Amino acid sequence: MSREKLVIHFYSPEARDIPRNNADATNPIYYSSGLHHWLHFTFCYFKYIDLDHPFEVVITGEMPDEGVIVFHRGWVEGELKPNDRQLFVCLLVDYGRHRFSQIQVVHNPTSVNNFKVSAKSFLDKLFPFAKETFIPSWPQPGLIPRLPERGYEIKNVGFVGHAQNLPIELRTSAWQSRCEELKVNFQIVSEASKWADFSQMDLILAMRSFDKRPYYNKPFLKITNALFAGVPVVASSESSHLYLKNVKRVDFPIADSVEELVTVIKSVKENATQEFKKVMSNQRLIAEYDNAAIFDAYKRLFQESFTALHRWSNSPKFVRWLYFKLRALKF
Repeated sequence: MSREKLVIHFYSPEARDIPRNNADATNPIYYSSGLHHWLHFTFCYFKYIDLDHPFEVVITGEMPDEGVIVFHRGWVEGELKPNDRQLFVCLLVDYGRHRFSQIQVVHNPTSVNNFKVSAKSFLDKLFPFAKETFIPSWPQPGLIPRLPERGYEIKNVGFVGHAQNLPIELRTSAWQSRCEELKVNFQIVSEASKWADFSQMDLILAMRSFDKRPYYNKPFLKITNALFAGVPVVASSESSHLYLKNVKRVDFPIADSVEELVTVIKSVKENATQEFKKVMSNQRLIAEYDNAAIFDAYKRLFQESFTALHRWSNSPKFVRWLYFKLRALKF
């Protein structure tokens, strides 16, 4: 007799919009927002792309009344409490913690157990069913790499994402004039359907502001997408970017002002051959953030979730009451 599969419930109010087969699972048109990317692609990877796991995955627009339930923070109101048969696994990227979820998944490694992000994360250590963990963001589904025939020339410089997430200084005619002086074409790729296409890119800007804000709720995805696609990258001093550079030793330049960025672009153009060689070295350093590694991380997490659900369900009522009380504290 075959072993009964463990059911993982994915909750999404937009569940009807997911791909329905393996051929569509990596089509970028289905992942037009971060919520779709983080949650829907995780479901699709387990449902269609790699079946080497013991789980039955289902996605629903109705919140299940029992079991392990995976959702994105942006689709669940903050005061929802799990009953004694539910274990909430909340994906936090771009958002803060869900107050009552037992398991919180962050996509920025510097935010794990970080008092500056949430003092409440330390309360997790009091309960055997609670956990905060880091899992990297999936690379952009359907990633199209830079065309090799472009050679080592740095001509097209791009920002991939919504324009409002680009430093305001780079949304001006003055910046376009600087780019003309640098003899580069600067473009903002704001259409989500084009976020996977790096075929014509020569340099990617991974930056949201020049004020050195840490952005603890943001991943380093712009950097890893560019490097997986074979494109050099310039980044700002966000916490996740500095983690890659200083902890993982991924080699890329930092710019925290327009003048610094101009200097970096000049240097990259003058040393283009060396910059593209760096990309190949960097790809080896970020291998732990590819799809296979992320799939393995989620498999481990889901397996641990059933143990956590058992502990939650079998905890005395007083323990669950205390958990809710502590999580509701405002500090």
